[in-house]
Amino acid sequence: MVVTVITKQFLEYSSYAMAVLGLIGTFYYGVKATRLERLLRSFTWEDIDTGVRVLLRKVNRHGPPDVILTLSIPGQIISSLMMIHTLTPKTEYRAIRLDRHNNNLGKGKFIVIRTAKFAIGISREIVQDKTSRILIVDSAVVTGDLLSQTVSALVNAGIERKQIVSASLLATDFAIEGEKAPDIYWQRVRDTNYRLPWGNLSGAW
Repeated sequence: MVVTVITKQFLEYSSYAMAVLGLIGTFYYGVKATRLERLLRSFTWEDIDTGVRVLLRKVNRHGPPDVILTLSIPGQIISSLMMIHTLTPKTEYRAIRLDRHNNNLGKGKFIVIRTAKFAIGISREIVQDKTSRILIVDSAVVTGDLLSQTVSALVNAGIERKQIVSASLLATDFAIEGEKAPDIYWQRVRDTNYRLPWGNLSGAW
């Protein structure tokens, strides 16, 4: 009888201990898997430099641009790196963030482009020379709305579509499948859950 009780208690404690160890193991390996996923979904400066060099090779096949237009602050980073690596446009224009709800924006000064989230202004000087080859640069194209509207605005202002080339390091499945991806991109990504050296992909501006 004593042996039976001890055996039952031992089995109960053993089952409890195994359950606890199982929970600890699940947590430990879950943390490791999460860390690995973060590493796999991160881009380092070395990655960015590699991507920029790839973009440059593809851009040069279209001929050197006369003008670079950047659509965001991360886009300016990519543009700067491209110029460090030999790209030498005559002029660089940078889009500026505007108040989306102000209907008097850009009268005579800016080409205004509105998306569901924000508005940007592009200097009208960019379209003064209708023969300029324009390279639009951004770090990532997520939905493609801003890019497609920018291209349309330039075309409507008199620039031929064949003179415009768009490039970004990353393009999402959503933008590509929606036919709003840039002409040139380095890598296709599933979603916005990626981290770049300057911040999360989804928070890029």
